[in-house]
Amino acid sequence: MFPLSRDLERQLKRMGIKIEELKGVKLVLIEADDREIMIEGPQVYMMVLKDQKIFQIIGSNIKEIREGEKASSAEARVEAGVSSISQEDITFVMEQTGVSYEEARELLRRAGGDIAKAIMIFNEERSKR
Repeated sequence: MFPLSRDLERQLKRMGIKIEELKGVKLVLIEADDREIMIEGPQVYMMVLKDQKIFQIIGSNIKEIREGEKASSAEARVEAGVSSISQEDITFVMEQTGVSYEEARELLRRAGGDIAKAIMIFNEERSKR
């Protein structure tokens, strides 16, 4: 996006609009019925209008996985022993769930390396307790 001038910022504030950049975003995951879109290292801006939030996501490292590819990709990672689990994935799951390093790695192993699925497994198990 663009840096806002002071005048524009004041005008937006008078209209009740606040724009802020979310710093340190590592991954944006969009889950649809037929595909997942992962954007790694994006710039994310949030515009707040009264009680609604609008997000603008800017990124170039985009991975799109269609429904059929999701299953085969996850199965292949499980068969390969999930050696492709990255440190960043483990850290991200730890931050999102509050679990230890070992627990995050185990969740990712069980999910075939799929970050979203690992977090869903955690949430399902937590709700059963």
